[in-house]
Amino acid sequence: MKSLDFLGDIAGDLAKVEEHLKETVSSRDPLLNQASLHPLEAGGKRLRPAMLLMAGRLFDYDLETLKPLAAGAELMHMATLVHDDVIDNSSLRRGRPTVNAAWSSKVAVLVGDYLFASAVASIASRYSSEVVRILADLVVEICHGEMLQTRHGYDLDLTEDGYLQRIQEKTASFFGVCTRLGALLCGASPEQVDALRRYGDSVGIAFQMADDLLDILGSAAETGKPVAGGDMRSGVYTLPLLYALKHSPRADRLREILSGDADDSAIGEALEIIKASGGVDYTRRQAIRYVDEAKAALTVVPESRGRKALEGLADFVVSRTW
Repeated sequence: MKSLDFLGDIAGDLAKVEEHLKETVSSRDPLLNQASLHPLEAGGKRLRPAMLLMAGRLFDYDLETLKPLAAGAELMHMATLVHDDVIDNSSLRRGRPTVNAAWSSKVAVLVGDYLFASAVASIASRYSSEVVRILADLVVEICHGEMLQTRHGYDLDLTEDGYLQRIQEKTASFFGVCTRLGALLCGASPEQVDALRRYGDSVGIAFQMADDLLDILGSAAETGKPVAGGDMRSGVYTLPLLYALKHSPRADRLREILSGDADDSAIGEALEIIKASGGVDYTRRQAIRYVDEAKAALTVVPESRGRKALEGLADFVVSRTW
């Protein structure tokens, strides 16, 4: 499933979340207003707010209850992306100049802080201390994941378990919190809330694995980034590469490339080694395994259009790599 058909039942509600997003970041300062809207106007699938709404629809769904939280979750996500682009000195995201490229790193840091603060202010004024605590714990976990990535930058001895821990903390935890909160705020039982969290975690891991594959396989038009192999160039070693380092007959050559100042030709050679090693197929199999785990977690709720939509979303995150 490569289309977004699974969003059909919530498409109108997502449009209302989008309106709320723009209202929340509106600022009296012209520069802050323009720069803050810039990452929102770049678009995106809005998977995190979509998953929050979709989880809520399985239970006693109320858009007005979930809308500020869905918008706040997306703003928190946008804040992390803006800060990531500063850390990585990225010039493009989703095919458009990043905030730091369009203005400056100083402006980008302020924009990231502003987006995050806007999200927190909106959420704290509307929701219980339990919701705020869950989101605060999420931010701590994301920071841990970011530090893991920093600490293991250019680490040729990174294990698969280390990779999984990083993507769980840096990416999957956010998906899990969105589905957890959507269920929690719409009257799900504790067992169902935990199952929806596990669904979100598993989808998040599969999503990140698919993104990592796109960095190996995708064109600039598909990824919205300047060149293939960007993760490898920046020292972020992902599962296809880790598999090749362990199983490729040319692993020594791959290590040699990664240990030096690799030019475009050497990076291209490294990408071919990874593809020939079976690392792409292995990563796809692992992503599909997590999709299956996500679907299994949904058995705590009766079959319905909403459950089928969540199953379709899980299929979608890996279909991007085929």
